[in-house]
Amino acid sequence: MYSRESYGQLLREILENGYRVVDFAGLDLESEERQVVLRHDVDFIPRLALDMAEIDSSCGINATFFFLVRSHAYNLFSRPTLEVLDAIARQGHAIGVHCALPSSPPDTEGDLVNLVQQDVAIARLAFPRVAPLFSWHSAPPAFFKRWAGLTVPGLVNAYDERYFSRIAYVSDSVARRSLADLREFFRRGTHRKVQLLLHPIIWICGGTTMMEVLSNAWHYFVRELELELKVNDAYRQQLPDGIPEDTIRAFAEALIGRGER
Repeated sequence: MYSRESYGQLLREILENGYRVVDFAGLDLESEERQVVLRHDVDFIPRLALDMAEIDSSCGINATFFFLVRSHAYNLFSRPTLEVLDAIARQGHAIGVHCALPSSPPDTEGDLVNLVQQDVAIARLAFPRVAPLFSWHSAPPAFFKRWAGLTVPGLVNAYDERYFSRIAYVSDSVARRSLADLREFFRRGTHRKVQLLLHPIIWICGGTTMMEVLSNAWHYFVRELELELKVNDAYRQQLPDGIPEDTIRAFAEALIGRGER
Protein backbone atom coordinates (compact mmCIF):
# COMPACT_ATOMS: atom_id res chain seq x y z
CA MET A 1 0.00 0.00 0.00
CA TYR A 2 1.21 3.50 -0.81
CA SER A 3 1.61 5.61 2.31
CA ARG A 4 3.97 8.03 4.01
CA GLU A 5 5.32 5.19 6.12
CA SER A 6 5.87 2.81 3.20
CA TYR A 7 7.57 5.60 1.25
CA GLY A 8 10.06 6.15 4.04
CA GLN A 9 10.65 2.41 4.25
CA LEU A 10 11.25 2.22 0.49
CA LEU A 11 13.88 4.95 0.70
CA ARG A 12 15.65 3.22 3.56
CA GLU A 13 15.66 -0.08 1.64
CA ILE A 14 17.09 1.63 -1.44
CA LEU A 15 19.98 2.90 0.69
CA GLU A 16 20.40 -0.44 2.45
CA ASN A 17 20.68 -2.13 -0.96
CA GLY A 18 23.79 -0.09 -1.68
CA TYR A 19 22.36 2.73 -3.76
CA ARG A 20 23.34 6.36 -3.30
CA VAL A 21 20.84 9.06 -4.21
CA VAL A 22 22.41 11.73 -6.42
CA ASP A 23 21.10 14.72 -8.34
CA PHE A 24 21.04 14.93 -12.13
CA ALA A 25 24.49 16.54 -12.25
CA GLY A 26 25.92 13.92 -9.91
CA LEU A 27 25.02 10.91 -12.04
CA ASP A 28 28.24 9.20 -13.13
CA LEU A 29 27.62 6.71 -15.92
CA GLU A 30 31.23 5.52 -15.87
CA SER A 31 31.39 4.55 -12.21
CA GLU A 32 30.49 1.16 -10.76
CA GLU A 33 28.60 2.81 -7.92
CA ARG A 34 24.90 2.14 -7.59
CA GLN A 35 23.16 5.51 -8.04
CA VAL A 36 19.57 6.73 -8.05
CA VAL A 37 18.39 10.07 -9.38
CA LEU A 38 15.26 10.70 -7.31
CA ARG A 39 12.64 12.88 -8.96
CA HIS A 40 9.18 14.06 -7.87
CA ASP A 41 6.66 15.56 -10.30
CA VAL A 42 4.17 17.82 -8.52
CA ASP A 43 1.00 17.43 -10.56
CA PHE A 44 -1.37 18.51 -7.78
CA ILE A 45 -1.33 20.12 -4.33
CA PRO A 46 2.13 21.60 -3.68
CA ARG A 47 2.05 21.07 0.07
CA LEU A 48 2.06 17.31 -0.50
CA ALA A 49 5.48 17.86 -2.06
CA LEU A 50 6.67 19.47 1.16
CA ASP A 51 5.55 16.41 3.13
CA MET A 52 7.52 14.23 0.72
CA ALA A 53 10.56 16.51 0.94
CA GLU A 54 10.55 16.13 4.72
CA ILE A 55 10.55 12.33 4.40
CA ASP A 56 13.42 12.53 1.91
CA SER A 57 15.37 14.77 4.27
CA SER A 58 14.73 12.47 7.23
CA CYS A 59 16.52 9.75 5.25
CA GLY A 60 19.44 12.06 4.42
CA ILE A 61 18.34 12.30 0.78
CA ASN A 62 18.07 15.28 -1.57
CA ALA A 63 15.61 15.00 -4.45
CA THR A 64 14.48 17.14 -7.39
CA PHE A 65 10.91 18.48 -7.39
CA PHE A 66 9.37 19.53 -10.71
CA PHE A 67 6.58 22.12 -10.45
CA LEU A 68 4.11 23.17 -13.12
CA VAL A 69 3.83 26.67 -14.53
CA ARG A 70 0.80 25.94 -16.76
CA SER A 71 -1.45 24.30 -14.19
CA HIS A 72 -5.15 24.67 -13.49
CA ALA A 73 -4.63 22.84 -10.21
CA TYR A 74 -2.33 25.33 -8.48
CA ASN A 75 -0.75 28.74 -8.94
CA LEU A 76 3.04 28.88 -8.78
CA PHE A 77 2.84 32.57 -7.81
CA SER A 78 0.48 32.13 -4.85
CA ARG A 79 1.85 32.83 -1.39
CA PRO A 80 1.16 29.29 -0.02
CA THR A 81 2.89 27.71 -3.03
CA LEU A 82 5.91 30.00 -2.75
CA GLU A 83 6.18 29.13 0.94
CA VAL A 84 6.24 25.45 -0.04
CA LEU A 85 8.94 26.06 -2.66
CA ASP A 86 11.05 27.97 -0.15
CA ALA A 87 10.70 25.28 2.51
CA ILE A 88 11.66 22.53 0.05
CA ALA A 89 14.67 24.46 -1.26
CA ARG A 90 15.89 25.28 2.26
CA GLN A 91 16.08 21.55 2.95
CA GLY A 92 18.56 21.19 0.10
CA HIS A 93 16.24 19.82 -2.57
CA ALA A 94 16.26 21.18 -6.12
CA ILE A 95 13.28 22.85 -7.80
CA GLY A 96 12.78 22.24 -11.52
CA VAL A 97 10.04 23.00 -14.05
CA HIS A 98 7.41 20.47 -15.12
CA CYS A 99 6.49 21.49 -18.67
CA ALA A 100 2.87 21.01 -19.66
CA LEU A 101 2.00 21.18 -23.34
CA PRO A 102 -0.74 23.47 -24.67
CA SER A 103 -3.76 21.83 -26.34
CA SER A 104 -2.03 22.31 -29.70
CA PRO A 105 1.66 21.65 -29.00
CA PRO A 106 4.29 23.28 -31.20
CA ASP A 107 5.57 20.88 -33.83
CA THR A 108 8.96 22.43 -34.55
CA GLU A 109 12.07 22.10 -32.45
CA GLY A 110 12.56 25.85 -32.20
CA ASP A 111 9.04 26.49 -30.95
CA LEU A 112 9.34 23.72 -28.36
CA VAL A 113 12.66 25.11 -27.14
CA ASN A 114 10.98 28.52 -26.78
CA LEU A 115 8.10 26.97 -24.84
CA VAL A 116 10.45 25.36 -22.33
CA GLN A 117 12.58 28.48 -21.99
CA GLN A 118 9.47 30.59 -21.40
CA ASP A 119 8.23 28.22 -18.69
CA VAL A 120 11.59 28.35 -16.92
CA ALA A 121 11.70 32.15 -17.18
CA ILE A 122 8.18 32.45 -15.77
CA ALA A 123 9.00 30.05 -12.95
CA ARG A 124 12.07 32.09 -12.05
CA LEU A 125 9.95 35.24 -11.85
CA ALA A 126 7.99 33.50 -9.13
CA PHE A 127 10.93 31.70 -7.51
CA PRO A 128 14.44 32.80 -8.60
CA ARG A 129 16.05 29.66 -7.17
CA VAL A 130 14.53 27.41 -9.86
CA ALA A 131 17.32 25.14 -11.15
CA PRO A 132 18.06 24.68 -14.89
CA LEU A 133 16.05 21.45 -15.01
CA PHE A 134 12.82 20.45 -16.75
CA SER A 135 10.64 17.41 -17.35
CA TRP A 136 7.57 16.85 -19.53
CA HIS A 137 4.09 16.63 -18.00
CA SER A 138 1.57 14.11 -19.40
CA ALA A 139 2.94 14.28 -22.92
CA PRO A 140 1.00 12.10 -25.41
CA PRO A 141 2.88 9.06 -26.77
CA ALA A 142 3.39 10.48 -30.27
CA PHE A 143 4.90 13.66 -28.88
CA PHE A 144 7.00 11.78 -26.37
CA LYS A 145 8.38 9.40 -28.99
CA ARG A 146 9.55 12.30 -31.12
CA TRP A 147 10.53 14.98 -28.63
CA ALA A 148 11.13 13.38 -25.22
CA GLY A 149 14.87 14.09 -25.26
CA LEU A 150 14.59 17.63 -26.64
CA THR A 151 17.82 19.59 -26.14
CA VAL A 152 17.30 23.06 -24.68
CA PRO A 153 20.46 25.18 -24.34
CA GLY A 154 21.45 25.73 -20.73
CA LEU A 155 18.85 23.31 -19.33
CA VAL A 156 18.89 19.67 -18.28
CA ASN A 157 16.05 17.54 -19.65
CA ALA A 158 15.05 14.72 -17.29
CA TYR A 159 14.24 12.67 -20.40
CA ASP A 160 17.60 13.13 -22.07
CA GLU A 161 18.98 9.72 -23.04
CA ARG A 162 21.59 10.06 -20.29
CA TYR A 163 18.82 9.90 -17.68
CA PHE A 164 16.16 7.94 -19.54
CA SER A 165 17.36 5.38 -22.08
CA ARG A 166 20.97 4.79 -21.03
CA ILE A 167 19.94 3.92 -17.49
CA ALA A 168 16.90 2.26 -15.92
CA TYR A 169 13.83 4.48 -15.67
CA VAL A 170 11.27 3.56 -13.01
CA SER A 171 8.03 5.44 -12.42
CA ASP A 172 4.96 5.06 -10.22
CA SER A 173 2.75 7.02 -12.68
CA VAL A 174 -0.95 6.08 -12.33
CA ALA A 175 0.17 3.71 -9.55
CA ARG A 176 1.40 1.17 -12.10
CA ARG A 177 4.31 0.07 -9.91
CA SER A 178 3.26 -1.43 -6.61
CA LEU A 179 5.31 -1.00 -3.47
CA ALA A 180 6.25 -4.69 -3.71
CA ASP A 181 7.44 -4.20 -7.30
CA LEU A 182 9.62 -1.26 -6.33
CA ARG A 183 11.13 -3.04 -3.35
CA GLU A 184 11.94 -6.09 -5.46
CA PHE A 185 13.50 -3.96 -8.20
CA PHE A 186 16.02 -2.43 -5.80
CA ARG A 187 16.54 -5.64 -3.88
CA ARG A 188 17.64 -7.38 -7.09
CA GLY A 189 19.98 -4.50 -7.90
CA THR A 190 20.24 -5.52 -11.56
CA HIS A 191 20.57 -1.90 -12.70
CA ARG A 192 23.35 0.18 -11.21
CA LYS A 193 21.97 3.51 -12.45
CA VAL A 194 18.31 4.43 -12.04
CA GLN A 195 16.08 7.45 -12.47
CA LEU A 196 13.21 7.01 -10.01
CA LEU A 197 10.06 9.11 -10.45
CA LEU A 198 7.68 9.08 -7.49
CA HIS A 199 4.65 11.37 -7.18
CA PRO A 200 3.76 13.09 -3.89
CA ILE A 201 0.01 12.64 -4.40
CA ILE A 202 0.38 8.85 -4.56
CA TRP A 203 2.48 8.36 -1.44
CA ILE A 204 1.19 11.15 0.78
CA CYS A 205 -2.51 10.58 0.07
CA GLY A 206 -2.01 6.83 0.04
CA GLY A 207 -4.04 3.85 -1.15
CA THR A 208 -3.63 0.65 -3.12
CA THR A 209 -4.93 1.85 -6.52
CA MET A 210 -4.89 5.17 -8.34
CA MET A 211 -8.61 5.65 -7.72
CA GLU A 212 -8.08 5.12 -3.99
CA VAL A 213 -5.27 7.66 -4.07
CA LEU A 214 -7.48 10.21 -5.85
CA SER A 215 -10.32 9.50 -3.45
CA ASN A 216 -8.02 10.14 -0.49
CA ALA A 217 -6.76 13.29 -2.19
CA TRP A 218 -10.14 15.00 -1.99
CA HIS A 219 -9.48 16.10 1.58
CA TYR A 220 -6.40 17.96 0.36
CA PHE A 221 -8.12 19.34 -2.76
CA VAL A 222 -10.92 20.83 -0.68
CA ARG A 223 -8.64 22.30 1.97
CA GLU A 224 -6.44 23.89 -0.70
CA LEU A 225 -9.46 25.46 -2.38
CA GLU A 226 -10.67 26.75 0.96
CA LEU A 227 -7.51 28.80 1.39
CA GLU A 228 -9.12 31.12 -1.16
CA LEU A 229 -12.77 30.46 -0.31
CA LYS A 230 -12.24 31.58 3.28
CA VAL A 231 -11.36 35.04 2.02
CA ASN A 232 -15.08 35.30 1.17
CA ASP A 233 -17.04 36.58 4.18
CA ALA A 234 -20.19 34.62 3.39
CA TYR A 235 -18.29 31.33 3.06
CA ARG A 236 -16.26 31.96 6.19
CA GLN A 237 -19.35 32.80 8.25
CA GLN A 238 -21.29 29.79 7.01
CA LEU A 239 -18.39 27.34 7.26
CA PRO A 240 -15.83 28.75 9.72
CA ASP A 241 -14.12 25.35 9.97
CA GLY A 242 -14.54 24.56 6.30
CA ILE A 243 -16.53 21.72 4.76
CA PRO A 244 -17.02 19.00 7.42
CA GLU A 245 -14.69 16.05 7.16
CA ASP A 246 -17.57 13.56 7.07
CA THR A 247 -18.98 15.33 3.99
CA ILE A 248 -15.62 15.12 2.21
CA ARG A 249 -15.26 11.49 3.27
CA ALA A 250 -18.72 10.57 1.98
CA PHE A 251 -17.95 12.16 -1.39
CA ALA A 252 -14.60 10.36 -1.61
CA GLU A 253 -16.20 7.02 -0.74
CA ALA A 254 -18.86 7.58 -3.39
CA LEU A 255 -16.11 8.03 -5.98
CA ILE A 256 -14.63 4.66 -5.05
CA GLY A 257 -18.08 3.06 -5.14
CA ARG A 258 -18.72 4.34 -8.67
CA GLY A 259 -15.31 3.12 -9.79
CA GLU A 260 -16.07 -0.40 -8.55
CA ARG A 261 -19.35 -0.78 -10.48
